[in-house]
Amino acid sequence: MNVDQLASIGVSNGSNYWSAELGLESHGYVCYVHGAKREKFDCEKKVGFLGRCVLRIDFEVDESNAVSSLRIAEPGCGVLTP
Repeated sequence: MNVDQLASIGVSNGSNYWSAELGLESHGYVCYVHGAKREKFDCEKKVGFLGRCVLRIDFEVDESNAVSSLRIAEPGCGVLTP
């Protein structure tokens, strides 16, 4: 996903984190929350079968529950061997 695609599902800097999380989950991403104040979100989606890729989107949540530091990671891809 690119920045425009993310914005179309409610994921952008300044949006409410729960809307962002729901938007990502509706597109197959699973989000994990961590950090001392549970402010860091790491969302990933696995695609493919033999050539598997992991798509990752990370963001932080500020004190007003808004998304900040939105980052789209390069896909991590590999081929599964028997």
